[in-house]
Amino acid sequence: MLAGLVLTAAVTAMGQTAPVSISSSVDRSRITIGDVITYTITVAHAQGMEVKPPDAGSRLGAFEIRDYAVDDKKESDGTVVMEARYMISTFTTGEYNIPPVTIYYKTRQDTVFSHMATDPIKITVESMNPRTDGDIRDLKAPVDVPMTLWEKLRIPVLIAGLVLAAAAAFFLYRMRKQGKSLLPEKKEPVRPAHETAFTLLEDLKKRDLVSKGLIKEYHIELSDILRRYIAGRYFIPAPEMTTRQLIGSLAPACTVDSQMQRVEDVLSQCDMVKFAKHVPAGPRCVAAFDETWTFIEETKIEDPGRDTDTEQELETTEGPEPVEQQNKTDES
Repeated sequence: MLAGLVLTAAVTAMGQTAPVSISSSVDRSRITIGDVITYTITVAHAQGMEVKPPDAGSRLGAFEIRDYAVDDKKESDGTVVMEARYMISTFTTGEYNIPPVTIYYKTRQDTVFSHMATDPIKITVESMNPRTDGDIRDLKAPVDVPMTLWEKLRIPVLIAGLVLAAAAAFFLYRMRKQGKSLLPEKKEPVRPAHETAFTLLEDLKKRDLVSKGLIKEYHIELSDILRRYIAGRYFIPAPEMTTRQLIGSLAPACTVDSQMQRVEDVLSQCDMVKFAKHVPAGPRCVAAFDETWTFIEETKIEDPGRDTDTEQELETTEGPEPVEQQNKTDES
């Protein structure tokens, strides 16, 4: 149904007496390349039902998600209304459909979630080429433009630059030949990804953000630590990926189901806190931390060339809780 500039599609579950209805709309159905439009999903349901908000990482076909937000729920006459908004755009012309987005819900009597999906919405994307039906005017005669100061001096400046570069190269060559270092650098050895992750996790734990009520900040840092570890360990650009993209890229490299489940559980909880204003209880925050630590511990790559004493020292300082180690004697 197209009314004014807003295109809306609505779906109702289980007939007219359904406790859940879902509708989707866009503010414009005809745009040009690069335009950002608002795609809104509205879910209305009876009080007492459990409804999961739309996924922040939903795939919307040819459209790229620029931003995502879920409004606070509104209640009126026993009905709860929730809205999720996607800011989307695309850079190819043609006619596209915003694909259906699935919503999961259940009543108090249900033991499993049911689901329903929005209807697809057709969007027309036009090019930005100017119209050709306007006035056609003759070309103007060429205009003589006087030379600027830079145009007059650029050749002498270029020659001076080449002379200076040659002098600097000769000076560096003499310094190196004499065994002298012009800019000495001390390069630190690259730390394994798991050591960096454990150090950041220990720092996050010491700051105790959960007890201070900084739940969102806590989950943002926890997600960043896990994503950066995956990037360093599996060479996947995890920080730039959505959770769904990351899981799909990680699956071929990490084949242990329990490890993949830990990553998905932690990142899904972090996404719910960051994008859907979800506030998990304290034990769930601690559990996400422990799941992250366990995943890194199980998948880390040990360097056989590292010094044994250094490894033992790291093991005593890294971990959710300090663990006493038995003293080892050197063998002659």
